[in-house]
Amino acid sequence: MQNIRSLIRRLKELNIQVRLNGEDLRLYSITGHIDEGILAEVRSVRPQLVDYLKRTAGAAHIPRVPEQTDYPLSSAQRRMWILSQSAAGCAAYHVPGIFTLKGQVDIHVLGRAFGSLIERHEILRTVFREGDDGEVRQVILPVLSTAFSISREDVRKLNDKENYVRQQIQQWLARPFDLSHGPLLRACIYHMEDDEWLLCCSMHHIVTDGWSKGIMIKEVLQLYHAGMNGIEPSLPLLPIQYKDYANWQHRLLEEGTAAANRKYWIDRLSDGVPVIELPADQVRPAVKTYNGGMIRKILGTSGTATLVRLCGEERATLFMGLLSVVHLLLYRCTGQQDLVVGTPVAGRDHTDLESQIGFYVNTLALRNQCNGTDTFRALLKKVQLNTLEAYAHQRYPFDRLVDDLSLRRDASRNPLFDVMVILQNYEEFKDKALSDALPFNVQEYESGEHVVSKFDLTFIFREKDGQICLNLEYNSDIFSREAADRLLNHFLALFGAITDEPEKAVGLHNILNDDQQQWILAAAHSEIPERRKHKTIIELFEEQAARSPDAIAVSFLGRTLNYRELNEKANRLGDYLRKNYQVKAEDIVGICLERSEWMIVAILGVLKSGGAYLPIDVEYPEDRIGYMLSDSGCSILLDEKEMEKFKKAEDEYEKNDLPPVNIPAHLAYIIYTSGTTGNPKGSQLEHRNVVSLLVNGEPLFSFSEEDVWTMFHTYCFDVSVWEMYGALLYGGRLVIVPSATAKDPKAYRELIRKEGATILNQTPSSFYRLIDEDLEHSDVLSSLRYIMLAGEALHPARLQRWWEKNPSPKLINMYGITETTVFATYKTVGEKEIIANSSSIGYPMPSFSCYVLDEWMGLAPVGVAGELYIGGAGVGRGYLNKEALTRQRFIEDPFAPGSGGRLYRSGDKVKLLASGEVEYLGRIDEQVKIRGHRVEPGEIENALMRHPAVSAAAVLTVQDSAGENELVAYMVIDQQADAPDLTATQLSAYINESLPTFMVPARYIKVDELPLTLNGKTDKRKLLRLNGQPVGTGIAYEAPRNEIERRLAAVWQSVLGLEKLGVRDNFFDLGGNSMKIIEAARLASTALRRQIDVTLVFQYPTILSLAGHLAGTTDRPAVDDLDREALLADLAKFS
Repeated sequence: MQNIRSLIRRLKELNIQVRLNGEDLRLYSITGHIDEGILAEVRSVRPQLVDYLKRTAGAAHIPRVPEQTDYPLSSAQRRMWILSQSAAGCAAYHVPGIFTLKGQVDIHVLGRAFGSLIERHEILRTVFREGDDGEVRQVILPVLSTAFSISREDVRKLNDKENYVRQQIQQWLARPFDLSHGPLLRACIYHMEDDEWLLCCSMHHIVTDGWSKGIMIKEVLQLYHAGMNGIEPSLPLLPIQYKDYANWQHRLLEEGTAAANRKYWIDRLSDGVPVIELPADQVRPAVKTYNGGMIRKILGTSGTATLVRLCGEERATLFMGLLSVVHLLLYRCTGQQDLVVGTPVAGRDHTDLESQIGFYVNTLALRNQCNGTDTFRALLKKVQLNTLEAYAHQRYPFDRLVDDLSLRRDASRNPLFDVMVILQNYEEFKDKALSDALPFNVQEYESGEHVVSKFDLTFIFREKDGQICLNLEYNSDIFSREAADRLLNHFLALFGAITDEPEKAVGLHNILNDDQQQWILAAAHSEIPERRKHKTIIELFEEQAARSPDAIAVSFLGRTLNYRELNEKANRLGDYLRKNYQVKAEDIVGICLERSEWMIVAILGVLKSGGAYLPIDVEYPEDRIGYMLSDSGCSILLDEKEMEKFKKAEDEYEKNDLPPVNIPAHLAYIIYTSGTTGNPKGSQLEHRNVVSLLVNGEPLFSFSEEDVWTMFHTYCFDVSVWEMYGALLYGGRLVIVPSATAKDPKAYRELIRKEGATILNQTPSSFYRLIDEDLEHSDVLSSLRYIMLAGEALHPARLQRWWEKNPSPKLINMYGITETTVFATYKTVGEKEIIANSSSIGYPMPSFSCYVLDEWMGLAPVGVAGELYIGGAGVGRGYLNKEALTRQRFIEDPFAPGSGGRLYRSGDKVKLLASGEVEYLGRIDEQVKIRGHRVEPGEIENALMRHPAVSAAAVLTVQDSAGENELVAYMVIDQQADAPDLTATQLSAYINESLPTFMVPARYIKVDELPLTLNGKTDKRKLLRLNGQPVGTGIAYEAPRNEIERRLAAVWQSVLGLEKLGVRDNFFDLGGNSMKIIEAARLASTALRRQIDVTLVFQYPTILSLAGHLAGTTDRPAVDDLDREALLADLAKFS
């Protein structure tokens, strides 16, 4: 409302009277002429002006309260008192006023003027003290007890006086106030030149506000003029004092007068206040800080004029226009449509308050929805309506609203909002008559860099000389100066785009300036030059086999093949496939074999035949295998039976290199990953994709013939492509890791040591467990050179202990997707990254490009989350037999139109860092990673809903006690179904008939119904908060009976994330898997102070049986006593 009062004052100065006649406004001028500009301004704020005149017409005066020893605090003062009790918050709420006085100044007269001001306004001699009952009250001191004085320093002779004074002012402004003793107004003055002075004033916010600062300097100058001339000041008597206002406010709230205002705000904000996740580049402190900085920009006259015109056409104020641009900026930088920002209002809509000094300002939490399809005009209209409604209910104290909402307090943030928008409309001192009468001129002084910021961001606008000055105040513990400057440049880019094309959808406006756009485009490509090899995988392998025929190529359980032997066997198998099955280029050949050297022979043999291989895990359910074979149109399946047939006739086939039938663009392999429709989808990769990954450009890594690689992963997992060809195309040795060994960190570490492995490829989850095992040993795995971590998000802090013990091997965080050939980015992880614990996935690999795009396919700014799009030579052909999905996910490269290049939509949420690196943030869609495997919860939901007793299902990912992802299924049971005793064991067995074990949920929870969002989608946040009924194992609960059982139960509860379990419950039926069994064995070893091997938990999967074995009372395990290797092989099924 300060805009309205300012307008009314200007109308009075122009001898224009404004009257309200019903709903009509009447303007009268003594001269009979009213400027068209004035009329346009009045029309632009007509609704607000009418509302103001209605509320102030006939308003009763605020009653004065009787004199007493102390008085209650206003609502705002109470909160300010609380904020001021912290050391950090104290200096944040000092209100400075610094002015340059050019001319002659009489310090004594100035001091008396301030003394008269303090006498006039009781609030300036008010202190705040706690009574015996603990309640804080206002106490007004006598005039002579205020201890106010102006300190003076003459700096005219100092050489570097500007910097000296600036530093002194910053220190002086930071000095804390004593709220219980005062004074809460202080002043000092620096004599800069013979005719120049710097007057510094500081007041605590509990006794003042920004509007009061203008009143203060105006009245001080009037009092100075009167004192200088020995005349009485022409200041009107104040009708009330601040204590009267505080009492009046209390009465209004207690009498229920504010009920309508309260209801408005509760209705607007009680459904959950959205938290703005700003693109900060520093970790938010756990407890809010007030350290700040400021950056200044000018919005030019042309853009300002256009915005003013747009606002006028929509009958909106300039503030509403600027607020709309800020909302758009926040939407574009966060992706959040529902936004709340704060703005101050003077809180002086009562006529008795216009000339008062005090803490009258109120804060409004303005909530608006921004949609990318809106034009700026549409957005402005929404902002205008919401702002007018907020103004109409502005009397309800913000501080009371915060209490009423019972918000969950976050010590790192302000309540309700973290962004403030201010349009300053109190002007510099411009009383011309008084200015001419004073012996000095007054100008506001810019004190330089701010050191205080009460909010994350504060946009401070001021209209001056036809243009808008914008000061962006930022919390420097959250934003670096560079990040704040980027934000400000984004604002300027949007401001320019909006004023140029106001009818364009706001989501399409460019948020980047030219320099930013060029930098981001350059960062999207690898800096390492590409040298493309136009060869196939087989050509490169045969070249390597010719270079090092006698070197060991593959080993498995003591058996080896050198490069000559491997090449000859693959040639023979290729010839076998050509002659017996007429395999040719693009034919698909399935491989369903256990891990061994023959698995590698089969892969190379298929490629040599000209075909493409389809890896199938022998542990897959029959339904899944059947679907993959049917969907792929597989011409032949190389299983154990077919391979035995080949081995018997192996010598009959050609051992020399076969005539090539492939070109680089031919299909090399198909890997099936989880799909949303209930069936997996086959990603098609070509020879050139693999070649571009491993042998293009300057080598990123120094792979050589001396390297020993472990093939840790199943060949159905795309990292196996990197492991196989990384070894075989560089002449290294490939050690195939038995699946049981891959599940046992102890056995795997021994294999690394024994084989002298130099290169490991691990999912972070697996490597964390290898770290735990390695720390049990004093020796160092000295052969290791590279450890490449991929498949899921890495938490670098968890590498600290490994790095301290094993600093030599390079740790590389790799990111990639099956559809774009294994890896697309890389990042070396060192001490800095481990300490920062940020999940940076680094830079694009050679021949790859990585773009971070928003939902409108525009380049996302630095620090702003978007979707990762991958381009370059690694982008695969698409999905087999799924043309529509291929068109949806593989799109034409918009940054190289006509080139034939494509981008793959990864579905991953990332952000580009100022360093040019990409940081991984999670999934945009519903796909998740479970122990390195990509899983679509929709596929599991479909499998669950095929169960006759399940009518609806939703599968969510939660973190278990070790911080790993696990699947939890929420189900609605069909009441008509005959399944009263449905158990988790039965459900897991049912799902395992059609899905791999890693897709079986760890827990099942029954709910009455699945909560939905307004869009009709499952509301997963609400679902997680539901108190559903866990589906048990069907075994009656039996409590632990002795100390061993109690300790084991505590361990299992921790690992499985359960509050209660019985001694007869089966570990695996409760959600146990290979990762959790390792953790359970480790923790049980600590709890019982004895070594518990992972095989024991498998043999004795209940607490009763395991405790009995440990106590010597159980002779027979729950599982037949097998050798360790066989047990671990069975355990691998639970991965």
